[in-house]
Amino acid sequence: VLFRSQGPFSLAVYRPEGIDGYVELARDQNGSFAPLTGHQTDYQVIEAVTRGRAAVGILPLPQPDDRNPWWPHLVAPGADAPRIVARLPFTGQSAGRNRDLQALAISRVAPENTGRDRTFIALDADDKFDIAPLRRAFEKAKMTATVVGLWSDGGRNAPWLHLAEVDGFVAADDPRLKAVVGAAGDTAQHAIVIGGYAVPFSADELSSEPSRGKPSARSETQPRKAS
Repeated sequence: VLFRSQGPFSLAVYRPEGIDGYVELARDQNGSFAPLTGHQTDYQVIEAVTRGRAAVGILPLPQPDDRNPWWPHLVAPGADAPRIVARLPFTGQSAGRNRDLQALAISRVAPENTGRDRTFIALDADDKFDIAPLRRAFEKAKMTATVVGLWSDGGRNAPWLHLAEVDGFVAADDPRLKAVVGAAGDTAQHAIVIGGYAVPFSADELSSEPSRGKPSARSETQPRKAS
């Protein structure tokens, strides 16, 4: 089992009709006997974790073309709000049909600095930013970012949320968060950490001696979705 839990361990897994890939991935990484419930929607997974019905939720990786992404639901105050804590698979490929499938895990237990991390930051702004200016804002704040998501509820004068994945561990009170808001311009309001993960082991690391393992670079290629 890869996750710490403050109570009985259980999993809530995204399992829309006809797609079992995330269940297979969850069992590969956490053991076949871990208590598990499948949920038709990503919001149901988040709700199960929020209400304490599950210790960990398993959700798809955010995609740039998601029309109704799940990650804006994590932009919430409070120490007990769910946060991203891991990326799966952490060790090797899934053994199921969807061998290239990847996912994120959420929990109410805050992620910790492992020394080889990536962090998800949501930037709240009145306007929509293009990718290049947003990346430059993070660079001015001394962070290297990949923009991986964008969302607005479509209402009149509705704010935009921009999701960036940043190299390294960023704490919720990191001063660079205020710096990126300032660098982004007058329309930016807040930069909120919604979690992060320790970089999974590469194939080379898994096949080498532990003392020779080195952190792997993140691929910019988006993994295939479950089928």
